[in-house]
Amino acid sequence: MNATTAILGTQTIQKGFSILSMLQFTAFLFPQQAEVYDGACFDFIVVGAGSAGSVIANRLTEIKDVKVLLIEAGGDPPVESVFTSFLWPQQAQVQDGFSFDFIVCGAGSAGSVIANRLTEIKEAKVLLIEAGGDPPVESVVPGCLEYLKNTSVDWNYRTEDDGYSQQTHKNHGVGMTRGKMLGDGSCFDFIVCGAGSAGSVIANRLTEIEDATVLLIEAGGDPPVESVVS
Repeated sequence: MNATTAILGTQTIQKGFSILSMLQFTAFLFPQQAEVYDGACFDFIVVGAGSAGSVIANRLTEIKDVKVLLIEAGGDPPVESVFTSFLWPQQAQVQDGFSFDFIVCGAGSAGSVIANRLTEIKEAKVLLIEAGGDPPVESVVPGCLEYLKNTSVDWNYRTEDDGYSQQTHKNHGVGMTRGKMLGDGSCFDFIVCGAGSAGSVIANRLTEIEDATVLLIEAGGDPPVESVVS
């Protein structure tokens, strides 16, 4: 599959998801919204239709003749969540009074690994906090990186005009894509496999020889930031 085929394929997928959303493809998966009128009364009102709230509200309905109202600020999950929700861990239900031994802020590559390793400490309680939610379906489809930029899962940072670099760009700056979701920037990836340069590959393989000392020499330096920002 070449790059053109991959891009055309992802565009087709995007159009398909749009059509499915318009047809309310997932509406049958979720309960119908309640019509609440002035004067309506309930025995129990549960605020928040997360995992805990949904279960509690459902169990309360088992009480005979009891009226239960479950309130949620958002609507039904989008069609993408049906295809990718099983890939991500369930969110923690944190309540007042809970205590933790470690609180890790940021569920990117580093934060997720650190939090996971900390859980190996016996009886340690670890909380991993992330500003965003689960990654959308585009994050696991090759070639869909462009569909994630300047969206709710991107912090949408932009460089400032320093009077020197990026002067050919409009406003003399470029977008600094950073993930606002589980996995953070690691979810911004074209997911395209490519062979490395010959020198790097050879040097890497030579390091596999026991007791061998390998020196890789390059006339240039590290790539500039522009090489990783589009």
